[in-house]
Order: sequence, then C-alpha cells, then structure tokens
Amino acid sequence: MRSVTFQLGKFRCDLISDGTLWLDGGTMFGVVPRTIWQKVRPPDEQNRVRLGANSLLLRNGKRTILVETGIGSKPRQRRAVWHSIEAGHLLEGLAGVGCQPESVDLVILTHLHWDHCGGSTSLSPDGPVVPTFPHARTLVQRMEWEDARQPTTQTRDGYLPDDFLPLAEFDRLELVEGDVEVAPGVYLWLTGGHVRGHQTVVVRSEGKVLCYPGDIMPTAAHVRPSYVSSYDLYPVESHAVKEQLVERACREEWLLAPGHDDDHPLIRLVRRDDETGFEDVAVM
Repeated sequence: MRSVTFQLGKFRCDLISDGTLWLDGGTMFGVVPRTIWQKVRPPDEQNRVRLGANSLLLRNGKRTILVETGIGSKPRQRRAVWHSIEAGHLLEGLAGVGCQPESVDLVILTHLHWDHCGGSTSLSPDGPVVPTFPHARTLVQRMEWEDARQPTTQTRDGYLPDDFLPLAEFDRLELVEGDVEVAPGVYLWLTGGHVRGHQTVVVRSEGKVLCYPGDIMPTAAHVRPSYVSSYDLYPVESHAVKEQLVERACREEWLLAPGHDDDHPLIRLVRRDDETGFEDVAVM
C-alpha cells in the first residue's frame, strides 16, 4: 500500500504501511464459509489471505500521534516463514511524509499483539531492545497490559515481550482505563472482543469523524457484524460492538481505516438492501 494522505478537519492524516503478512483465511473469517469469503478476499494455495499492517499518523500542528506500529524489523524467522512476512517499512514511510521518530509525542496501540505493536521497539546498534519513538508516551489499556504480561496457554503466541516490556523499562508507557479522550479530538473506545483490553481510536474534528477500528474490523471485508475472526477471544462482544460501530459510522458518515487492509485503506460504510457494504474513499 502506498501512503494515503488526507485532511480531517484540523488533522493531517497519513496512512502508512509497515508491510504485509499472510494469515489463514478460515481463521480470519470465523464461521463464514470459504465459498463466501473467498469472493472478497481470495486465498493462496495454503488457504491464507494477504493482510496489511497499516499505521495512522495524526498531526495538527501541536501534536504528532501515531496509531499502531506494525510488525517491526526485529528478527522473527519462524513467524516470517509461517506468515510470509514482508515488513519493517514504517520508519521509511514516516520519513516519506516528513516525520522522524523523535517527532512523535504519542503512540496509541489498539492492543499488544506482535503484528500491531512490533514496531514500538527496535534493536539498538549495541544490541539492547529500546523504544523506537524515544519521546513518545505509549497508551495501552491497563487490562491489555496485564493480560500481555501474564498470558495463558491460549494467548501467549500473540504476545512477544520484547515488543512492549522495554516501553515500561524506559518509562515510555502510560496505562489507561476505559473510554478516554487522550488529546483534543482523539478518543479511545474500549471495545473488548478481540482481546479483553482491545481499544478502537476515534478522531473528531470540525464535524468530521475518522475511526481506526483495530481488529474489531481488520479489513473492509469485515464490515458485516457477523464476520468475526476466530482470533477473537470474545466473539459475542466483537459482534455486539461492531453492530454499534456500524450503526454510528453509517449515521454520522464516519471514515474508517481498517488496519489490516492493504487494498482498501480508507473506506466509508454504505447501506444496500438492508445490508452493510463499503466504498473506497478517494483522496489526493
């Protein structure tokens, strides 16, 4: 995905790709039969679908806020083979839109899975893992932090400690609880569903609204509430909160940036014959 730049009220918004990965299509679409989901997300010969790892950069002249840090560039040989990962491009993408790591003052992570927060830390030249954005506070829901630090046998494969523990060690971590406005016009919405402490980001400015739904709606193909990934630990919650999201997005004409969609990075929801669909939003 090339970088996508657009204006939302007072915010300049840049959608930047860290790269791509491939995950099992059946898992991504849960109970939806392959005969249906393959029409909108064709799989490869291993039944995998290609996904993006998209970050959102927000700038309004006062704040520089990064939502999600992608997979990152730390070595992950086993995962790289399993998921055909091609990533580690976030810093290059940020430089391409005139943003250096030192300029970011706030990082928001929807949750702490390795494909969403891996770029939060990097290997330093002398070896130790350090925060990639040295002057930024990184916001995570307290529940998610607790669950990532003490994973179960069911959840431990999603968390890699080097991705997030250095944030606390270098005093770059800030834990939040529930729904909160973290900067003027930038809101966190505790959704649960995918994991207990999953949060969605909603940006409001001059009557316009942008939502970064995280893994509640990972791709544009997941706009229907019943399209819930089997990765979601609490699928009933995911379905319910997505119904709320879709209703509000349609009523208030939100823009949505599905973080795992390499083909449809910015969309608007539309109603067709009592069903929810989407259309791509054209930007300069």
